[in-house]
Amino acid sequence: KPVEMKLEVPANETLYSLMKKKAKYFVGHAGKLGLWIDHREYLGEGTFDYFVDEDGWHWREMGGKMVHITDKNTGDALRF
Repeated sequence: KPVEMKLEVPANETLYSLMKKKAKYFVGHAGKLGLWIDHREYLGEGTFDYFVDEDGWHWREMGGKMVHITDKNTGDALRF
């Protein structure tokens, strides 16, 4: 269950929102956001153009190989 957090700034004034809406950047996240929240609920639907959140493991078998989370996050970031 997500932890209830009170963001100190409105969702439309976060770095992600400002980069996307005001500066016209494509905004992505790959890895551990570290907030343990539903990002769509707190930051708004469509805040990220690409979002893959991985947390809670270091090594996992994927495709018959042992993969470290850092390598998984790197691959996700490169796909973005």
